[in-house]
Amino acid sequence: MKRHKSLKIKVIFGFLLCLSCLGGLRSQSLQWKRLRVDATGAVTLEWQWKGTQPSGSGYELYTAARKEGPYTKVVTLTDASARSYNHLQAQAQNGARFYFIRWASVVSDTLQTLFMGMENRGGGIANLAWNHPRPGINEILYFTLYRRGLGMDSVTRTSAFSYQDTVTVCGDTLAYVLKTEIAGCSYVSPVCKDFFSDFTAPDTARLDSVSLHPERHDCELGWQPSSSPDVFGYIVYCYEEGIWKVLDTLYGASQTHYTDSLHKGGNVWQYRIASMDTCRNASPLGAIHHTLKLSATVHKCDSMVDLSWNAYDHFPGGAASFEVFAKTEGGAYALVGGGGKETFFTCRSLDVMKTYTFFVRVWNAGHTASSTSSLAEAAFLRKPGSGEVYLRSVSVDEQDALEIQVYVHDTVDYLHVRLERRNLPGGPVVWSESRTKGAAVQRWVQQGLDVRQSYEYKAVLTDECDYPFAYSFPARNIVLSLEEAADGARRLSWSSYDGFGKDPDAYAVYRRLSSVSDFRLLASQSGVLRTYTDASDDAQETLKYRVSAKGGNAALPYQEECFSNTVEASDAPVTYIPNSFVPESAIEANRVFKPVNLYVDASEYTFTIFDRWGQVVFETHNPDEGWDGNIKGLPARMGIYVYQLTYRLNEKKMYSRRGMVNLIR
Repeated sequence: MKRHKSLKIKVIFGFLLCLSCLGGLRSQSLQWKRLRVDATGAVTLEWQWKGTQPSGSGYELYTAARKEGPYTKVVTLTDASARSYNHLQAQAQNGARFYFIRWASVVSDTLQTLFMGMENRGGGIANLAWNHPRPGINEILYFTLYRRGLGMDSVTRTSAFSYQDTVTVCGDTLAYVLKTEIAGCSYVSPVCKDFFSDFTAPDTARLDSVSLHPERHDCELGWQPSSSPDVFGYIVYCYEEGIWKVLDTLYGASQTHYTDSLHKGGNVWQYRIASMDTCRNASPLGAIHHTLKLSATVHKCDSMVDLSWNAYDHFPGGAASFEVFAKTEGGAYALVGGGGKETFFTCRSLDVMKTYTFFVRVWNAGHTASSTSSLAEAAFLRKPGSGEVYLRSVSVDEQDALEIQVYVHDTVDYLHVRLERRNLPGGPVVWSESRTKGAAVQRWVQQGLDVRQSYEYKAVLTDECDYPFAYSFPARNIVLSLEEAADGARRLSWSSYDGFGKDPDAYAVYRRLSSVSDFRLLASQSGVLRTYTDASDDAQETLKYRVSAKGGNAALPYQEECFSNTVEASDAPVTYIPNSFVPESAIEANRVFKPVNLYVDASEYTFTIFDRWGQVVFETHNPDEGWDGNIKGLPARMGIYVYQLTYRLNEKKMYSRRGMVNLIR
């Protein structure tokens, strides 16, 4: 029993002794201290011992281009005190090299050199990327990148494996080197060098506002400095004569303000700004900022002024609010109103005996920038109206359009001459149109009215406040009617023309036969007679009649002839063909080109349109159908087209007419 116990104790003691030996072996290890690659690709390796260096015959250093090998022996160092070696033929400038070292039975970890590659894309950008020297290590690595040599110019400290360096030199050879430490071992990459020149434009400075000084009227510019570190100055541009011109160059990165004394507040001036770096690279032009031009519309009769201004573009944060300031002669500016994002404001209840000067200040969101507008003056100087207006004539032309002429002497000062129409004498106004002061004689043409009805016209003058101050005598168009008696006579009667302020000097009766193109005077009679009987025997032709009133207003140096509507005295076929038409006309009757036919036989009716090359673009056999100005559903181009119209007049005779029409768009 005692023997067995003694044996058990010996076994346990031996086991503990083995563990002690193993622990001693583990405490003896080769550790890397430094791997550095120089510009030639040579690798300097440094190592150290942890624990007691065991006995052995020498160090054996191995290397490979890949971690998995094959490895070749670089050198055997018999000096037991050796702690470094310079591998001159490593060529580690072309890629990472892997190393391990052995002393007797002790083998170090396998490490790779730190390799960094560089791409010079031009424009002052260096793209750098590197490897992980110990990919199996989980700790976060921090790399320090140096420019111009190790320890000279630290660019960045990063845990990433790439970096883009923006070069700000104007032309120089730059060398980059990378350094890191892992588990107590220092790694230095080979040097990457290349020639760089900064062609990269700096960041554009941001204009805050462009503003006009309310007293000096100079244009003042303010901007935020460029964020680029090498900014050397700023270039101010102004838009003139269709191009952006250099207004001035300011030297100094701290310049953030400029006063333009050349351009005053009479126009809207546009400005842009560019940054300039130390290499004289200029940034792109910044956003366009412009001055605010204030306009004032005075409402003299309402004691108010409408102010308006152009919207301010490219404010930081956008335009958010505005303030309106005003002063009178000799006074100081005072705030009179404001609002939000609008570009207009109305000042009311103003003293019409004073002249006001206004300006507007627009603020951005947050009130960090503002722009002051140009000045605008408002003076209330109303003059009363005086003078006369005359209705010269109301006449019907051969196209059944009413032509009205109004006369105002050049010396009369007025704002508008207004023509009014009533359907009944003394009735309500059913139509009116105002025109600003122009020629002494103003002419209106009204189409689409039934000229067999009498319309009363009156002219009105208004002063600068558009208040009426002068009225003409009313005048009505002459309405002619025809009665055909059983004996073949044609009895004409018409309404009186009273636009001259008295009876006409005479009434003239005109007649036109279908075989001639012009009306000819048939009779002239006293201005108090309004009937006439035509007993002539011209029944074989279509007869048309017109009546005119001859005379004038005693106050005017004019003699007028005012015509009535036209009446027809036969049921024979009648055709009228216009010489132009407008497909987009506001008057429906003018949108389609077709003959105006009366009593036409539709059984042998043909209406054809040709283009200038003789091609048929439209044809119909329906007297009520016309050409709408389209060819195959598409708008025909404007110009002259030829038409051909034929239809039967009677059993023995055909009607044929060929002519030209002008298509107007």
